[in-house]
This record gives sequence, structure tokens and C-alpha cells, in this order.
Amino acid sequence: MKPPEHHVYFAVFGFGDDPAVVTQAMGIEPTEAWVKGEPTGRRRGIRTHSRWVLQSALALVEPIEDHFEDLLPQLECRRDAVADVRTRFEARLAVAAYWRELNPSFRLSAEIVRRVAALGLDVVFDLYCLGGAGDAS
Repeated sequence: MKPPEHHVYFAVFGFGDDPAVVTQAMGIEPTEAWVKGEPTGRRRGIRTHSRWVLQSALALVEPIEDHFEDLLPQLECRRDAVADVRTRFEARLAVAAYWRELNPSFRLSAEIVRRVAALGLDVVFDLYCLGGAGDAS
């Protein structure tokens, strides 16, 4: 069975057509950034929105909480920049998890939740259960 994939990242939207505005405000280069209307690189897809992303540097198979432990210090040392970006644009933390089992779970410690709350960020979870052992499909 393929291992799970966990993506944990800080995302900024609504900055217009120049990701450099966010890069300058944050004082760090994004993991990736794109502008609405650019090709996605997949067939003939076109980006439907602009996004600036700072992603955890851990391998995708690492637990979700470990990804938060990797990403949060990068944001905490830029607390004022995060607050500025949050007020000027739409900013949030995001988790995209792809599991190949029927009943996956994960936990976030109270300390992780406290640290995220101290940054004033919402967290969006996109969770995909792709089946696995015992799957009837």
C-alpha cells in the first residue's frame, strides 16, 4: 500500500497579480507561487486564483503534527509580518492529507493549537480517504 501524503502549508490569496508583494512583506521566498490565469502545467489547465505558499520542508510521509512543528517556527519568527499579511490579504494554514486507508486519524497537540491561535490563523483541512486494505471498491 502507498504511504499517506501530508501537505501542511501557509497560503496567501488576494494579493493581485504580483506574488513579490507577499514575498517582500513576509521576508522569505515562497515554496511556490502563482498568479490567476497562468497555465497549471497539467494539460490545458489554467490557475483559477493567485496563491503564495510556504510549505513544510518535511517529507510528505511524515505525520501532520511534525509538519506543523517544521512550519510554525518559520511563521513565529515573522509574527509581525504574518499579522500584516493577514490584515492585507487572505492568509491561512492548510492541511491536505491523502490516505490509503479506510479510517485514518491524526492529532494536533494543545501546544500546536495554541501556537496556531497565537498567530491568528485559521486552518483548513482537505482530507482524502482513497481507500486501502479491506476497501470494497
